[in-house]
Amino acid sequence: TPWQYRHYAPHDIRGLSNLLGGRDSLAKSLDALFEADTAILGKRLPDVTGRLGQYAHGNEPSHGTAFLYAYSSEPWKTSALTKKILACFYQNTTSGLCGNDDCGQMSAWYVFTSIGMYPMCPGSDEFILTAPEFDKTVINLANGKKFTIKVKGDREDVYIDKITLNGKEIDRNYIKYHEIMDGGELVFTLTDKPNMKRGLKEESLPYSMTTENKAPMPYTTSDIQYFPNERSVILKVRHPHAKIYYTLDGSEPDDRSTLYTQPIKLHASATIKAVAYVEGKTKSDVMVAEAIKADYLPGKKVNPTRKGVSYAYYEGKMKSTADMLKMQPLRTGVCSGFSFGELNPADDHFGVIFKAYIKLTQKDVYEFILLSDDGSVLFIDGQPVALNDGSHSTAMGNGKIALDAGFHEIEVRYMEDTDWQELRVGMIGGGHNSWGALSSIAYVK
Repeated sequence: TPWQYRHYAPHDIRGLSNLLGGRDSLAKSLDALFEADTAILGKRLPDVTGRLGQYAHGNEPSHGTAFLYAYSSEPWKTSALTKKILACFYQNTTSGLCGNDDCGQMSAWYVFTSIGMYPMCPGSDEFILTAPEFDKTVINLANGKKFTIKVKGDREDVYIDKITLNGKEIDRNYIKYHEIMDGGELVFTLTDKPNMKRGLKEESLPYSMTTENKAPMPYTTSDIQYFPNERSVILKVRHPHAKIYYTLDGSEPDDRSTLYTQPIKLHASATIKAVAYVEGKTKSDVMVAEAIKADYLPGKKVNPTRKGVSYAYYEGKMKSTADMLKMQPLRTGVCSGFSFGELNPADDHFGVIFKAYIKLTQKDVYEFILLSDDGSVLFIDGQPVALNDGSHSTAMGNGKIALDAGFHEIEVRYMEDTDWQELRVGMIGGGHNSWGALSSIAYVK
């Protein structure tokens, strides 16, 4: 679910933290995950097991989540949570594993975490540190050296008070691979109360692709696609003290641009660019949003003779629907709708171009939707609206366009490569909201 995948950016947790509003916001976001109601709404999700709030230890993309506190303003929470997960979800019973082991992933998490270190980011040489389960662990390295991990204090305590590497105290929340391979001794001093001063410095944070402490990027909650007359655009940013500056002409904003103090009134299409500034942070990345005022295409002056959809059927290997434009159709005709079922197509390697005039009774912004396996594209009055081209499994493509009442030419191109065949065409707007709406209002000359 989105709960589990929201924090899954192991290569760039600093970037994620910046988007959320900073290290405090990252901690609050993680708290919300672990403290949420455990109820799951909707369909049955067999992999969402081993839950603390909406954290699901049985779903492997969650496995790094408890370690993300090491990047936040509350790094002591990592050890408390990993201790709890080890105790709750690895039981010495016939059903002691919360989920399946998936080629050893669940077991590997246990081994790493129980000795006090976890490889958060693939490709990085760092291991995030957490409170070990054992009083003493000795790793016999391939180079003949030994790396020893010890616990001082009660190993049942869940917080880290101090860590020393070869007798020297370290304040960082990670250890590097070469430090392990060099051999030596890593000692954790545990306590029953969190040390809220340890691991807070910038240099204490583990690796992240983003290295800057950036302000979070602004965003808009306003629907700015195909607005009819005017539109108020609301800009937001996930930081209480951020200032937003913006431009409407496509130029790059900075702190000399217009300061955002109230919703922006738009009466025409515009390219909105916005940037946020927070004291003590570098400026945010630039938000770019295209606001499009509806320019309604007029209806065409045509007199269709009957209901239906004309088609041209092709066979041959294709990489995209455009390949049909260079081929000769095997047959043409009129069918009842945007479906190849009644055309008796080949099992694989065929394509169809459907054309018709659709009769719209209302001026509106219409959304057209394609669901297909393999590729499909949809044009209205010669303009591309929904793009879902190429060889792929079932996927959806959609787009919007402003249309006046009257007849409008529609063209749907479909190509089948191999295996499964599927094409569904839908429309929302003008009182229609269904997959079958188009066929009922389609005409041919």
